[in-house]
Amino acid sequence: MIVVTGASGITGLAVLRALVRRGTPSAGLRAVVGREGSAVAVRAAGAGEVVVGDLESPATARHALQGAKKLYHICPRMSPGELQIGRLLIAARLDDALQRALKVPAVEKWMGDNGLRPCALSGEAFAAFVRADHAQWVAVARERDIRPD
Repeated sequence: MIVVTGASGITGLAVLRALVRRGTPSAGLRAVVGREGSAVAVRAAGAGEVVVGDLESPATARHALQGAKKLYHICPRMSPGELQIGRLLIAARLDDALQRALKVPAVEKWMGDNGLRPCALSGEAFAAFVRADHAQWVAVARERDIRPD
């Protein structure tokens, strides 16, 4: 799956059309747009799938990049959140790759053989887990007056 963000803009539409001209099947093209009304134009340009959402939303980034092999990221023009959007897309892609890697039979077997249990947490869920775990152990240390040497 090839993902194109900013797909309804001039550059995004040109990228979609170029990918189609190069032989990419519509079923392999996912366009990400900010408004439902843009879906018609990106489908006409060759996108087989359209994700409508806010690129500054982790949920949109995860959904857009699920199973992606390539990403053409065209940030909305003059977006003050450009850096944050880039970070979210990178994190979503890494998270998707990790989740898929944990499902590879050889990886599952190796982990099981070594006493490990894969846990499919998103980056946000893992961060929440670490914060809660840290808070729990800080409370234990305070309660028992444990101090680092």
